[in-house]
Amino acid sequence: MSVRLSAYANTLDGPAKTAYIDKVRRCNGADPLALTSKELNFELAGVPRVERVDINDYLVHGTKFITRAQLKAYKELEAYNFLVSEWVEVPKLRVLPDGMVVVVGKVNQPEGPNPQPLKPWLLLQADGAVELAHCTCMAGLEECCSHIAAVLFYLEAIVKERGNAGEELPNTPEPIYLKDVACCPIADMDFSSATAKKRRPGGSEVQAAGRQRRSIPKPSEEEWNLFLRRMHASGTRPAFLALTEGYSHFYAPTGHSEEIVSDTGVPP
Repeated sequence: MSVRLSAYANTLDGPAKTAYIDKVRRCNGADPLALTSKELNFELAGVPRVERVDINDYLVHGTKFITRAQLKAYKELEAYNFLVSEWVEVPKLRVLPDGMVVVVGKVNQPEGPNPQPLKPWLLLQADGAVELAHCTCMAGLEECCSHIAAVLFYLEAIVKERGNAGEELPNTPEPIYLKDVACCPIADMDFSSATAKKRRPGGSEVQAAGRQRRSIPKPSEEEWNLFLRRMHASGTRPAFLALTEGYSHFYAPTGHSEEIVSDTGVPP
């Protein structure tokens, strides 16, 4: 069987490329990453019926990527955090002649302002059983990673929310995901785990647990200036002072503060 490979496949070599070509042959000879937009679509009726038992079979028993205990505490998994943080884009599907379904996903990366998304893909039976999977991340070469798991959780959420692939809701719009990530101050970022977040797949909300945080008033200008003077006087050279007006000149590189003298001994 001839195969159609993607540009990604041609970056692999040795055993990794051989194993990848074997996966492509299972997908009717077409590399999922080489499929065009005309060859892929998203139809609810075509979504494999992924349930928790299928995720358990693949992640725990098949690849041993996680343990049974970790799956029971799935809300603490990195893959689930990708899902509830809306890093997972809407997957695209292609139904093969033998009834198998190729699922091509994209998972944005939290690191950096605009990094390239990773591209996990899976071959599943229509009933949700996972035949094989791959991801363009380094861990994806080993059949499973958090990005592959995130796509499985995404499919499971669709099945739960839309009634087993949503056959009774054919006109329901595609799920919403976070496509563009805007830069923002660290103080505005939410580093909460999935357990602590209110939002859950399906739009349900839970009450935030634990005590409410005490409101701390903003320091006055006099208090702030006193704090800066004490930090500067401590002699520890706090890094944030390098970005603070009135103190940044103390952090200028040595070469910028020394007078440049030519070979003749005369300043240029």
